[in-house]
Amino acid sequence: MLRKTLFALALGLAGLAAAPAHAASPNCATAGGTLIQFPSPNPVWEFCLLTPIQSSGTNGSGIEIREAFFNGHKVLKRGHLPILNVKYISGAPCFCYRDWFDQETKFEVKDQNGNIVNNAASGQIFDNASSVRTVCDAGGSGGDIPSSTGFRGVAIERFVDRMVLTSQTSAGWYRYETKWTFYVDGRITPQTGYAALPDSCVMNSHHHNSYFRLDLDIDDAANDAVGDAGVNQQMVESGTRRPAEPIGLPPLKVYDKTSMRGYHVKPHWLMAGRPDPFGGPSGPPWNGSFTIGDAWLLQYVNNANPITGQIDDGQSCCGSSACPIGTTFLGWSDNQNIDGQDVVVWYHEGAVHIGGQLDACARTGPVLEPFGNWAP
Repeated sequence: MLRKTLFALALGLAGLAAAPAHAASPNCATAGGTLIQFPSPNPVWEFCLLTPIQSSGTNGSGIEIREAFFNGHKVLKRGHLPILNVKYISGAPCFCYRDWFDQETKFEVKDQNGNIVNNAASGQIFDNASSVRTVCDAGGSGGDIPSSTGFRGVAIERFVDRMVLTSQTSAGWYRYETKWTFYVDGRITPQTGYAALPDSCVMNSHHHNSYFRLDLDIDDAANDAVGDAGVNQQMVESGTRRPAEPIGLPPLKVYDKTSMRGYHVKPHWLMAGRPDPFGGPSGPPWNGSFTIGDAWLLQYVNNANPITGQIDDGQSCCGSSACPIGTTFLGWSDNQNIDGQDVVVWYHEGAVHIGGQLDACARTGPVLEPFGNWAP
């Protein structure tokens, strides 16, 4: 009897050892936000969603994603856009402004029956929308849409191959569309759309600049590394930061050194196979002397202070003195080790908005593509 018991116990332990590890899921009660799953009933994506008014950072950070899992594997601890600014090419009478990204403004959302959703309160989430329109879609010359009804918060559209999250915020005469798209193949495309309503300033050409913060915790927070054919892995300070985006620059990649799962981080124009069509006649959208660089790779710092904790640079909006990032951006240190560490990627994208073109809206943002074995 003892031998039979021991044999049965051994079989049970062998079965436990052979069983696949249970897929991990986000804990939104701890991380904050609302649990989102896609598709249903067998989700490949699970994450916690915060609307712009709930987002972190000195000036907010648009739609914020926390604790994102793809097929049960950790991808992001946090993804958001804490620094957003605009610089006028001609200078006076309009200069440079650090904008805020947490003032939700109404946009048009329709339900599955084609009815316009009307909810004046901010911070709402409307799932399974059938149609979404922001000022980016309608053009700014006609003012805000819709005229009398609207929705504030995040609208979710669910398609066969992707889920699209959309919100709209305002900063003075600007209307910023914040959008995240999650594909069933693992791709992620966070975007900012730059729109505006009629105003004397926007009759002048200007650069929009977005700084995305991507805390990519592939599998877990530790043991991540960065690979890039053209950039040293110690690239974390002003002398060796990644330069502006010339055509042909290899994409960054962040990966877990054990599982070898990872993500490429690519500029948005690679998705379309062409340069940014909104480059404009006055130079490229990144405006190198102003933006300082186009990517920073940093060790994660667990600190509530927005500067030393690297959520942003601590500059409050608004006005020209707080607008540009400086050479001490995020207080990085020279030759900081990011091999086998918890890596945070800051990624800049931008566009030129030609003066007076209120009905033209450039959408920019990095393209995140998985590589390695992400099977459940």
